[in-house]
Amino acid sequence: MDYVIVDVVCVNIPVLTSEDKALIKVLQVEKGWNVDRMMREFHARQSKRQTLYDLVRKIDQSGSTDRLTDRVC
Repeated sequence: MDYVIVDVVCVNIPVLTSEDKALIKVLQVEKGWNVDRMMREFHARQSKRQTLYDLVRKIDQSGSTDRLTDRVC
């Protein structure tokens, strides 16, 4: 039996930088934009819709885009 080694090509999915998160927070909080409008206006960015939904939900709940630093188990 022959085995074939296949290289896995990683597709570059853009990561949200801190600048992107700050812009999303400003657009959502100050201008009232929703995720659909952000996707339309910045279609070249190719962000995942669910990533933006999660970030907007986090902004609504905590008012911040920062990650949790101290976790209590």
